[in-house]
Amino acid sequence: MSFSKTVLTITTTLLLIGAALASENGISVDKTKYKNRKVLADFTSAPCPETPRGLVQIKDNLYRHTTGAGLAVHSGLVLITSEGSLVIDPAMTCTTGWLRDEIKNKFKVSIKYVVYTHAHADHISGAQILQKAGAIVVANQRAL
Repeated sequence: MSFSKTVLTITTTLLLIGAALASENGISVDKTKYKNRKVLADFTSAPCPETPRGLVQIKDNLYRHTTGAGLAVHSGLVLITSEGSLVIDPAMTCTTGWLRDEIKNKFKVSIKYVVYTHAHADHISGAQILQKAGAIVVANQRAL
């Protein structure tokens, strides 16, 4: 399956689930109304060089990325194709740079899409790093 078809399948599935659960209409959010809103400080941005991290193959081109140890471990998924990668729940800001670099160095592709499964800060805070590098974020509009 091509990257575009895989992204479309995953994105459509997540959006349909989100729409069904939250009665959303699937329409893009007008971000201009959020432009000047007050934003809380990113508590996940402090350096965390001792935080354990991993990127482990599950099957074929699907990988699990992890951050943290013990019961505090965060995990998400990474789908790699020749056209780029898709990251589900990129994790904290202090570890997302590592994930971006690991994907680029290991697979020689950039991150094209980021998908949020939900809006908890430890799952999504690092996405702004990936957005600045050109990734498109797909999420339920309540993630704003």
